[in-house]
Amino acid sequence: MDASCLMFRFKQHRDDVYYYKPRSKDGSVVHRGGYAGLIRINPEEGDAEQIDINLSKVSAKTNTLIFVVTVFSPEGNFSSVQDAYVRLMDSSTQSEYCRYTLEGGGQETARIMCRLYRYGYSKWRLQAIGEPSEGRLYKHMIPKVEPFLDDMPAKRRFRVRIHRGKLTDIKRMYKGEAKSTSLNTFCEIRFDTDKNKTKVIKKDLAPQWRSTAEVKGHSNVLEVNVMHKARFGKDIAARSDFRKLSFSDSLFLGRCLIPLEGDNVQIKEQWFKLEQRDKARGRGQTAVTGEIKLTIQELLY
Repeated sequence: MDASCLMFRFKQHRDDVYYYKPRSKDGSVVHRGGYAGLIRINPEEGDAEQIDINLSKVSAKTNTLIFVVTVFSPEGNFSSVQDAYVRLMDSSTQSEYCRYTLEGGGQETARIMCRLYRYGYSKWRLQAIGEPSEGRLYKHMIPKVEPFLDDMPAKRRFRVRIHRGKLTDIKRMYKGEAKSTSLNTFCEIRFDTDKNKTKVIKKDLAPQWRSTAEVKGHSNVLEVNVMHKARFGKDIAARSDFRKLSFSDSLFLGRCLIPLEGDNVQIKEQWFKLEQRDKARGRGQTAVTGEIKLTIQELLY
């Protein structure tokens, strides 16, 4: 049995990772059981195949990863496979987020196991599929996965006004210094492959960004990230406390994801809460909670 990863921008096939091609073009996906000297997983010790994904390195043009398993042996099929499953794990903590187990197996030679897809830019969701199919090689599966791919949305353009924020510096809060901060914040606006940013406000938990930017692309979700403008020196030394997203000298603090449903979206001076973080995993890390005030105007082409 071979596990493979197929990479798409909506329904456009962009790349793939399989046994004889164990690394994606952008370096974000690595097949640990693949060819060319990479580690072969011992099935007696756990997972028979392992594919590592660094989500922060996935090309902005790739928005869907589909994982398939094929029975390469000419005489084989899923009727002789027992205890097949797919699971998603955090490689840094070895914690298991979810597991999908196949119930029984038939005469099929392939299974479309699951898909990992973007919601906004930096957030990813997992969908279990488990669909029987036919194919011995990864390339046989490219047309078979089309029903599980999204159509490309119409191109849209938005003018985004980021007014101000009301933030809490979590690390300072844990230290009993909730009213102060050393963070120099700005907002990064993401829409499909496009991005823009506001000016930087220094050491203020009620920043007045008052910045306007336009973004365009094929999506229905706008993402706004609150970032810290790092300085060389001690800020760089503390970079392990942060999850780096985009700019080389900037560190991610928090985000909000805004669905833009319907036509002609017009949102005037509305507060949006930043996503709630996992307190157990985030304790001691530099991040912010709170909300930001936005105006969003859809522009016609």
